[in-house]
Amino acid sequence: MFSIENQLIQLWIGSFTLMVTIAVVISVWAAWRTITRQRSQLLSVNTELDARVTDLSLEIERRQQAEKELAEQAAALARADEVRLSRQRIITAEETLRRKIAQQLHGSVQNRLIFLTLRLKELEKAAAPEGLAAELRDLHQKFEELLDGEIRSISHQLYPYILHSGFVPALQSLGDQFEGFMEIDLQLDQELMRRERSDRHLISDETKLAAYRIAEEALTNVVKHAKASKVTVKLDMPSPEWIRISIKDNGQGFDPEKVAAGLGIVGMRDYAEAMGGECAILRAKDQGTEVSARLPLATPVATPAPEHPQTVSP
Repeated sequence: MFSIENQLIQLWIGSFTLMVTIAVVISVWAAWRTITRQRSQLLSVNTELDARVTDLSLEIERRQQAEKELAEQAAALARADEVRLSRQRIITAEETLRRKIAQQLHGSVQNRLIFLTLRLKELEKAAAPEGLAAELRDLHQKFEELLDGEIRSISHQLYPYILHSGFVPALQSLGDQFEGFMEIDLQLDQELMRRERSDRHLISDETKLAAYRIAEEALTNVVKHAKASKVTVKLDMPSPEWIRISIKDNGQGFDPEKVAAGLGIVGMRDYAEAMGGECAILRAKDQGTEVSARLPLATPVATPAPEHPQTVSP
């Protein structure tokens, strides 16, 4: 009896030990599965974090590059604006000097020549010997030719005072000056003419002078180089705040690759760009030439360049 009970106890203990062992094995296996799963999750999270860090690094690099490019563009715009201002200052100084010289020629020099001409005429009448009278008459004629053919012409070339009457009358007068060399077809925007008649300050003085100089240089080039029989000068308003002037001839044209900076092209572009506009040569060799300039009605006011925290090397 005791032996049977002892065997039962041992059997129970063995079963219990087996159950405990199985439970421990199951727990260890479950723990191992959990650890493996968590390790896998950690590896996945780590991989994802690495990818995000890489993406963030690339994004930071892209933003830094974009900021650098923006800073370079801002610096380039600032330099371009400074170049335009420099051109404007140079042209203003040049035109101011021209105007002063023209005023002196038109004023004191011309008045003195007129006085001398009148004095010579009086001496011519009072001269007794015929030879002396003839010499005085010849001298008087030469003074008048100098006054009419040279002084007034030079004065007008230095500064066209007719611009005070408006750009349209000045352009018409300029066309008249060149009409002896070739046929001039002047095409004027009627709305622009109406607006300028009602408001003489519609086009700023600086823009009027720039447009006049461009037209003058283009017409001079036609006479000197184009061998043209006809020139069309067109003035219109492509938009309410801009004017456009084009000078187109039917001459021999030129090769723009061979004539890069000649024919006053640089000067015409300088006048246009100083006003915030543009001037282009639209025709080439054997097709005639068209100079087209687009200028603002009002003189542009320069704004200071924006400040940036980055320092950009030029």
